[in-house]
Amino acid sequence: MRIKKIITTLLATISLLAGSLPVLLSAAPASAAVTTIPNLPARWSSISSPGSGTTCALATNSTIWCWGKAEGTRGVTWDATKGDPAAGTAAGPKQVGTAYNWVAVEVGAVHACAKNSLNELWCWGKNGNGQLGNGSTTDSQIPVKVKSNNKPWYSFSLSNAGTCAIQSSSLWCWGNNTGNWLLPDSAADSVISLPRSYAGPVAITSETEVQIGAVSALKTGGKVFMNIASGFNELAAPQGSSWANMSVRAVGSTVSNLLAFNPTFEVGICLTTSIGAAICYTRNDLNVQILVGRSNDWLSMSIRQDTPREPICGTRGSLSNPTISCFSVYGLARTSESSPLAGFNGYEACPNLQAGNPNFSNSSSTPFFAHYQLFYGCGGSLKAGYVALSLWAGIIPEAQSLDFQSPSGSRVAQVVGGFFQGSVTGQTEYNTWGRMYAITTDGQIYVMGDGKFGERQDGLDNGVVTDSWAAALVQNPAITSTDRTSIPKSGGAQVTLSGSFLVGVTGVTVGGVSVATWTEGSDGTSLKFTSPASLSGGAVGVTVTTSAGVASLNNAFTYGDSPSAPSITGINPIDGAVTIGWSAPSTAGSSSVTSYVASVSPGGATCTWTAGPLNCTVSGLTNGTTYRATVRAFSAVGPGVSSTNSASFVPYKAPSAPPIVSLSPSDGQITVSWSPATNNGSAITRYDVEAQPGGNSCSTSG
Repeated sequence: MRIKKIITTLLATISLLAGSLPVLLSAAPASAAVTTIPNLPARWSSISSPGSGTTCALATNSTIWCWGKAEGTRGVTWDATKGDPAAGTAAGPKQVGTAYNWVAVEVGAVHACAKNSLNELWCWGKNGNGQLGNGSTTDSQIPVKVKSNNKPWYSFSLSNAGTCAIQSSSLWCWGNNTGNWLLPDSAADSVISLPRSYAGPVAITSETEVQIGAVSALKTGGKVFMNIASGFNELAAPQGSSWANMSVRAVGSTVSNLLAFNPTFEVGICLTTSIGAAICYTRNDLNVQILVGRSNDWLSMSIRQDTPREPICGTRGSLSNPTISCFSVYGLARTSESSPLAGFNGYEACPNLQAGNPNFSNSSSTPFFAHYQLFYGCGGSLKAGYVALSLWAGIIPEAQSLDFQSPSGSRVAQVVGGFFQGSVTGQTEYNTWGRMYAITTDGQIYVMGDGKFGERQDGLDNGVVTDSWAAALVQNPAITSTDRTSIPKSGGAQVTLSGSFLVGVTGVTVGGVSVATWTEGSDGTSLKFTSPASLSGGAVGVTVTTSAGVASLNNAFTYGDSPSAPSITGINPIDGAVTIGWSAPSTAGSSSVTSYVASVSPGGATCTWTAGPLNCTVSGLTNGTTYRATVRAFSAVGPGVSSTNSASFVPYKAPSAPPIVSLSPSDGQITVSWSPATNNGSAITRYDVEAQPGGNSCSTSG
């Protein structure tokens, strides 16, 4: 692995002059928070960014937010005549709809789709090819429901103008199927406005994963099947292994800067194997196999995003501390001389880059970098031949890789996109390209690279390119309310703060007294802690310090005195329960008593009093078990002092009927024998035997 190096200002200037690139900064997490966005979550589950200018992310509170280019793929209505951002300009995050039940989202080049907890699919954006799946070709700025056969959707994926999804036993696709690129069926329709199923030889289950783009691929268990417009065929894994995961290039609005019209050059799919190898294939030639480095510690791959010069990125190492690695395939190709195509002169190698040039080779196994001219030869005249290119088959050398440590010391849960900086084979100038996101296991988004349409959301100017991790979608923390206004001077009250961006908390104080521990809410909107003790009463504020700033709420609580202990006045055990009576505490403290809670141990069963005579019944007890009870008063300040333990008691009910075993009649009398009765919690002290008619009886003790 080659460790990433921070470039100097000189190199950045050279890069800017040579390649007309934006200014590059080695950026730490933004010190200034972005403009406050109401209800913006602080924790995220997944992100989708295909390089089309729009990015969407799923928050841990099951909402979807999109940002970037002001257009339909953001899933919100916009109208420049009403003050909304002009089409094509940068726009900040905005929630898609009002639902809180989304479980997955993916953005394509011109449309996006999302699945909810009901396993419904909803899509929005361009619909000229029917890719929204609602039976029309009308665009929609807001989500519309994909029509189905009332069966649930599982995995789904988007290409330029198509959508595919899995049901329990079949693959369904809709949109542009020109050339059978989506569905290898008999109808290569350019418009499929309603989902159409594929009944092919691949066994599909609800666990099957689908990804479409440069190729169409299905993954079931350790097997992968690919469609290159001719049917789904199994892609054989290396001997002794199976496929662990896959990533298909989602062909978006950009393609490789090199040979933009030659699709054979592009990487179409990358996979990791069960033994940790990473292997890629070109988009329509499965014989061109590219091994990504020589290591066998790959965990995942990420090439969905269309990134200029196509870096291949993924995670390597251990699950507990993975490293993010990016490999550049730029400059790795092979050539073959061919006759000209009718009406097309293709690409041509300039003579000065051929014989005698160390950066050029006709060998199929030697990397090279060469400039090509489209349609015209190097001197501007038409030529009779052209040079066909495809990716170099072999091992991408470690010299064309960069490694990035996990941001902020957290473990990475998801990597999206690609980024590469530095020289590659055959180049002498410095170059930087791409954009990459990382979501950490604690739900924070980090980003590096470019942000032309505001995709980075790290508080820096969109024209800046960053070459180190910067925190994205960060706002200043805020406390809006608490769940209580009074807390006891003795401490111990459970408190919940409500607000926003209460994440990355490093300290909590109440009236200047530090809180020992706290628990952050999953989406950053709440914080729970136990109040500390205080020697003085009165109103105090609460302060929360986070990695993004400090939030305070003045006069958040009033310290006060809790009620003193009540006195238990009566215990009445009954069948499986006990009724407890008590007298009020001698002092209610700083506030009136609002409730009492009686507790029974062992077991912790309770009953609560809010009105009426001072007693309540605790149920759910076991007859025959010995218990004790306590009572505590509550006020707005909090719980008071518990009473002393009551005398022990045992719940019980009447004994069961003893079964008669035998009868022995004799002169004027009868002898009766029986088995013991079940005492039901209280020892049996006597048996009474009675004869009818007449009512004659006898008794026994014990």
